[in-house]
Amino acid sequence: MINDILFSLWDKSNEEMLKKQQLKREEITKFLRPKVKKTSIQLKMNIIIYLFTQLAAIILLALNVIGYMGNTLIVSLDVLFILFTSFVFWYSFKQLRFLIRLDQSQDSLIETIIMRLLFFKKGYHWWIIFTSVTMVILIFAVNTYMDNDNGVYRINKPFLYAGLNVMMLIIFYTLLRISLIPVLRQNQIFLSDLEEGELKGTSNLKAWLKKWRVYLIIGSVILIVVFTYLLILGIQKAQMY
Repeated sequence: MINDILFSLWDKSNEEMLKKQQLKREEITKFLRPKVKKTSIQLKMNIIIYLFTQLAAIILLALNVIGYMGNTLIVSLDVLFILFTSFVFWYSFKQLRFLIRLDQSQDSLIETIIMRLLFFKKGYHWWIIFTSVTMVILIFAVNTYMDNDNGVYRINKPFLYAGLNVMMLIIFYTLLRISLIPVLRQNQIFLSDLEEGELKGTSNLKAWLKKWRVYLIIGSVILIVVFTYLLILGIQKAQMY
């Protein structure tokens, strides 16, 4: 009889404890869900902005096809770049739709964050690579459009020209990768807090973001200084030949 009473009290105690844990997890989920959605705003804005740049590149390249009609090399490059940029435009739109569907998903928040982290490693990473290339293509399209000399485009310093394009590719890729770091960090922290049932990481996130902004400003200044120095050095060396 006493054992039955003890077992009954133990079961009720466990049941109450589980209910409290479940309630706490639901409260954490309710608290974090809007924060998780907020992290995707920057990514969606990035994609939307670069969709417009890709569209601009396609339009300029199409105009260059007309403007360089007698120049087989430039026309061939323009057509090739139009095909590639059109593919990236479609791919960008596809990634944007995926992010929107993910924000609207009714799955558990843990599953949503895991899907988001997988997206960062695969789909979004390829988007960064493709978009970096299209930005170099846009620069090419602008230059060829502005410097069209009756269907002729002259590159006076081909090695300098190639070096600058490679540098621009690296810069665009680096900037897009850097912009992903705070989003990736926040999602990793949210996932860890959900799995542990405590808001340990989230409570320290604000301080981390402040430090990140300081590092970002310092890094941006250093990048600008280094790029300017290399650009001036490259121009000076090119003028020597």
